[in-house]
Amino acid sequence: MSLGDRVHRGLPPAALVALLAGRPLQEVADHAGCSERTIRRRLADPVIAREVREARAMAVELIANSLADAGPKAVATLVRLLDSANDAVAVASAKSILDALIRYREHGDLAAQLAELRAKLEGDGP
Repeated sequence: MSLGDRVHRGLPPAALVALLAGRPLQEVADHAGCSERTIRRRLADPVIAREVREARAMAVELIANSLADAGPKAVATLVRLLDSANDAVAVASAKSILDALIRYREHGDLAAQLAELRAKLEGDGP
């Protein structure tokens, strides 16, 4: 399902896209052809709020997939720059690689801990 398919009770796709892009509510209202107050009221609807959250999650997933696709090329560039004749470039590249490695490992550790906690909670359930 595309982001444009996420329409409920008059929240047009253009308004949803503006909302997801972080545009001001007045601009979102302009895209929807209604007032800012109407947009606020629609966003207070739990069904619409859930659909907006789902659309945001979908948008984040699309961006994450694009970043993941570019990841190997970015890493290859950083590795190549480690051998730069310019010391500042080589140091910046090394720092970027090490920072990313630390974040990646921390994320992996947290994901493993979360999975372990979920398993314990599910094991203790009814």
